[in-house]
Amino acid sequence: MDLLIKRLKNLGLTDIPACKSKNLDAYFCQWEEQQTPLFYRRLVDQNHVISLEYSVLKSQLTSELKSAVNKESIAHQLMFVFILAQLLEYINYFYLKTPKEVRRFRQDQDCYLSWLKKWDYGWEEPEKKKKLKGGKLAVSSKIRELTSTVNWPRLLLIRIKRVLDVLTTVIESNKAFTRFVFIMDKFSNPVLPYLAWAFYVPRLMTNLFLCFKHVFPGFWMSEEEKSLGWAFRLKTQLKRRWFELANDSVWLTIGVINCFILVGALAPVAAYLTVALYTFDVLLAGIRAYIEMSRLKHLKSQYAEIIKATASEDQHEIKAYQASLNARIKYERLRLGLSVATTSSLLLTMCLTLPFFAAINPVIPLIGVILVVAVSIVSYALGKYFERYKPDDKISAFKKSKEVGRVSQKGIFARSPKHQPLLRSHSENDLKTEKDIEVRWGME
Repeated sequence: MDLLIKRLKNLGLTDIPACKSKNLDAYFCQWEEQQTPLFYRRLVDQNHVISLEYSVLKSQLTSELKSAVNKESIAHQLMFVFILAQLLEYINYFYLKTPKEVRRFRQDQDCYLSWLKKWDYGWEEPEKKKKLKGGKLAVSSKIRELTSTVNWPRLLLIRIKRVLDVLTTVIESNKAFTRFVFIMDKFSNPVLPYLAWAFYVPRLMTNLFLCFKHVFPGFWMSEEEKSLGWAFRLKTQLKRRWFELANDSVWLTIGVINCFILVGALAPVAAYLTVALYTFDVLLAGIRAYIEMSRLKHLKSQYAEIIKATASEDQHEIKAYQASLNARIKYERLRLGLSVATTSSLLLTMCLTLPFFAAINPVIPLIGVILVVAVSIVSYALGKYFERYKPDDKISAFKKSKEVGRVSQKGIFARSPKHQPLLRSHSENDLKTEKDIEVRWGME
């Protein structure tokens, strides 16, 4: 519990009362209403760091639940992650407006409460509510998932097509192969140039629309989100979407130029422009790796400071968390390092495909395009292999107690008895649409 109090104070929580009971409801109800909008503004600003910490804590908790370590220690961690889940749920609904994330945090809370209930940690049975009808997932989530799923097969198809095109210039004497490529070009050439840039349109338009929706106030915006100010809202959206916006806008622009302008006699210029685009990719991957690793190192330094100020006999919980954090750092270093290495390798191999080398020897561009395909396949295989190092944080996969399948009406955002409770109780599969979320937060 000491770690819990220290971390909450680091997040900006003030006047936290002393905890003399296992009942976490009573512990937090005393100060919850004292928090100001400035506090939630700070949480929104630190959302990425808090979400990262929450994910690492879930990994640690999942590992300890599997190994069945000390129940008292696990209970304290359950309380910690439950509070972070409620904080993240709150800001993701009122300030960030991400229903998918709200639903995920609710499902996690159900799981935490089932364990706390099972171990008799003062949680009362919430009143039962009628189930709400579920809805479809947000279109933006579907677009993002589809883009991620289709991207690698799309790239592989385009790169294999480039290998065949270059190969025809090397083995022109093989009439059968040349004819095969010619027939294939009749069907692929009208499609692939457009696919190269049109692929980025849905995700780019979605991100631009969401930025507009969250930056410019209107009837769609909650009072809580309006209170942040347009500059802060813009900063928040850019922190969430900067990588996709930068990547998609540049690739879309270059794709359109190559498709409609750099054709015919200007086609060789497109090759140099594409190499410049891969250089941009290396820069973007490096910046992303630096930002994400900096967050992890910052979190690691914060816990290093906490452990220095903690008595040696009370350091077990912090050391366990540090071990989970180190495992996460190892995985992220592999994942981000692979991204930088892949983009750098693609840049080098794409340089071999430039018209300059074709004038020297047509075999050089052939080697280049073959290496591009090889790098793509190896990168994909390594990405799948590195997944085994990803810490398991699927806490919701644990079977929940049949006695508890609802989120408590109490907790960090519960109201005192004289107030209407803010948290509502529904089954884990109920919260699927924004309307469902509004009911969940007492806004129907």
